[in-house]
Amino acid sequence: MEYHRKNIHIIPVAFDIDGIIAGLKERPAHKAILLHSWIDESREEKISRRNVNTIRKSLEPLTKVEVREIVSADVQDILMFVTNIITGYPEDRYVRYVNVSSGTSLLNSILLISAMAKKCGAYVVSPERIILPPYRTLLTMGAKSPCFLPHTPLALPSNEETSILNILLKHGGSMESQMHLLEELERIEFFKPEKYFQRRRKKILANRKTMLTRLLIGMEKKGLIEREHQGRMTNIHLTSTGKFLTIG
Repeated sequence: MEYHRKNIHIIPVAFDIDGIIAGLKERPAHKAILLHSWIDESREEKISRRNVNTIRKSLEPLTKVEVREIVSADVQDILMFVTNIITGYPEDRYVRYVNVSSGTSLLNSILLISAMAKKCGAYVVSPERIILPPYRTLLTMGAKSPCFLPHTPLALPSNEETSILNILLKHGGSMESQMHLLEELERIEFFKPEKYFQRRRKKILANRKTMLTRLLIGMEKKGLIEREHQGRMTNIHLTSTGKFLTIG
């Protein structure tokens, strides 16, 4: 069955309202997901929450609106939070857009990374003018047309590396030895079948160990895993980068 893909906009909200509306006018949305921080109930957060309510009231007659609060200041938590939102809307059913205009610098940066990794259309909307009032809260007025950024994909794991990452994720992010990982890979028939398996079992096992070691060294260089040597054992741990690239 052929599906008509629906537009989804993921939008961090801070002080700019006009830029958000302009982006949605350019690419009308089936659904808009508004993100804002709510950590220490600061003055800035109260302004962003007020703006979220204003935008929601403006958009709800025309499109579906979902509001998501970010309750952590930890970069890794925010990265997983926004990535899970993006992957909740599969690429084959939705056209995902990420507006990196209105939110904080930190949230915009994290969203841009997620957009590149998950093949979303990122865009910015430049304000017509910028105001810096006496209380030093940056305000923007008006909006120019959206500028859609070129998609720059990250170096994603290979199929073999993804299989290893998925196994590590399934086991809570760590395995106590390379041998245990090898056993798991054999269960999913990761290695090509060899002839005369029983006769050459020792040689085949040695070859597979060597192949796995080479893969793990390459994954460690890419920052996907960490290896911890303890005597003759090598513990394997999934890094935050590896976990992020495994999602979706």
